Amino acid sequence: MKMTFKLMGIIVLYTIIWFVISCGNGDNDDNDKIITPKNVVYISGSYYNFDTDARGACYWKDGVRISLNGDWASAITVYNGSVYIAGNYYDSNDNEIACYWKDGVRVDLASGEFGAYAGAITVYNGSVYVAGMYWIENENGYNGVNCYWKDGVRTDLYLDEELISGGKHPRRIAVLNDSVYVTGSYWEWIYDGYTLHDKNTACYWKDGVLTILAEDTPFESIFPITVSGNSVYIAGSSYINNSYVTWYWKDGVKTEIPGSFKPTAMAVSGGSIHIVGDEYEDYYDPIDDEFYFMQKACYWNDGVMTYLSSTLSEYEYIEANAIAISEGSVYIAGEYYFYDIENDEYFSTACYWKDGIRININVMDLDFYNITGIVIATD
Repeated sequence: MKMTFKLMGIIVLYTIIWFVISCGNGDNDDNDKIITPKNVVYISGSYYNFDTDARGACYWKDGVRISLNGDWASAITVYNGSVYIAGNYYDSNDNEIACYWKDGVRVDLASGEFGAYAGAITVYNGSVYVAGMYWIENENGYNGVNCYWKDGVRTDLYLDEELISGGKHPRRIAVLNDSVYVTGSYWEWIYDGYTLHDKNTACYWKDGVLTILAEDTPFESIFPITVSGNSVYIAGSSYINNSYVTWYWKDGVKTEIPGSFKPTAMAVSGGSIHIVGDEYEDYYDPIDDEFYFMQKACYWNDGVMTYLSSTLSEYEYIEANAIAISEGSVYIAGEYYFYDIENDEYFSTACYWKDGIRININVMDLDFYNITGIVIATD
């Protein structure tokens, strides 16, 4: 009888232990599941409404627009789960102030007496690097001084004294092995004996040392830069004989790209080079007997050119301004404009393409968008 009670006690004890263990593991199997991180699409940009004159810096997280307390968002990056965006705003005296936002909190950068602009951002080993320019006044009037800020401390990027007569926004920034690379351009007035004309020259700085890339470049050109492994890649173009001539440089070695387009962004993945840009042409409408200006967004990858479309009509103006590669997929961000001939109105839509398939990130409305960056990060 004692043995029976003892055996029953042991059975009850093991039953309780089994029940506790079973409850601890849970029938919902949450602890047994492998949670796969979700890819999140971050896009930076700005908007402007002609009817209300409202404007603002913003970014989108998986298609949801998040406003920032500023006027312009020029670039975006994500580091250790935090979202960093470079841009600017105008103060109460209408001075342009360079800044960046970290998770929506604005950090002002030293802008000088006449204002400044922040055009690119990256984070390296926890330090925040922002490329831009600020304005000075001298005997030639107002001139831009190229610069970058590291954790808020400004470093000026100088030109040769014989060359300097003006500045241009630094376009992109990258850091590799603690060296800082900034792409941009400068312009100067040239007198050829008959007329005075301006000349724009593409260049980059490595730790403050200037290297010229190409002369007679389009004044508004963007010169994207990226690093992959221990190599530095830069893309750019020159406007020669009414056509764009496009190149990329790998560690200073120049390669010409067939076609006529202006690069706006680039990425390198697994040794494969991806460049996006814009191509221009005039479209003649025989019904209206008018020429319409068209801009086509294009994507070049290792010798193959692909055109991106909004699939609306021939009356469209498409921009591709940023690119990111994630898990073998290519993400390209931009916007397109559609002209409604009947109502004489322009509509604008911000969007991105994933492997060539367009995804709108806002409804078509009278806001005009300028998309400036895209990052794919895990949430």
